[in-house]
Amino acid sequence: MPIYDDPKEPFKAAASIADRIDAEGAISLAVIDVHRALDLYWSAANLPFALQPETTGRGHVRQQVEISPLSYLSGEHPIATLARRVVADLSRAFDSLERTPFATPFAPNDIVLQRYQPGSIGITPHHDGTSRVNLVCVLMLWGDGEFALCDDRAGTNPRPIFAPPGHLILMKAPGFRGADLGPFHLISRISRGRLILGIRERRFLPR
Repeated sequence: MPIYDDPKEPFKAAASIADRIDAEGAISLAVIDVHRALDLYWSAANLPFALQPETTGRGHVRQQVEISPLSYLSGEHPIATLARRVVADLSRAFDSLERTPFATPFAPNDIVLQRYQPGSIGITPHHDGTSRVNLVCVLMLWGDGEFALCDDRAGTNPRPIFAPPGHLILMKAPGFRGADLGPFHLISRISRGRLILGIRERRFLPR
């Protein structure tokens, strides 16, 4: 799978990026170099993380993950700064298109760090459903593991997305060019651990 690998201008081919997200379900782009990603990993070392329930959702999805909401970060924290930059750059890129791929204006409101401990099962096949809209963005900051798209909850026909530290996965969500659902996907094969920055847009914020 080809990779857009210029972290200085990761979204310059916005039309092609939108077409590939629509056709393939998700793509990976280099947005920061690996040394910067490692710096960001260390900046998160003292943040509080909360272990999430191992079974979640109506599909009985299994996961072993800890979450730290971005609300724990000050506005000047380097990860908060990075999240704002990614959102601004994506907004500018897709706004430049003759026709937006989004059902509603792009406004991510669910930004969290997700940490998988060494040996975690990751998360079993699932899709994000209608609670998320437009686009799911996952920035790999550190670690290993495999992110893959698949056809169903059984994990049929897995299609790995190459995303080492510094790469941003862009995956379509409901509303992206009229999509009703995002693709099934999973995270597996975590040995050393994994830290990612998730940037998503909830249709309704939890009370």
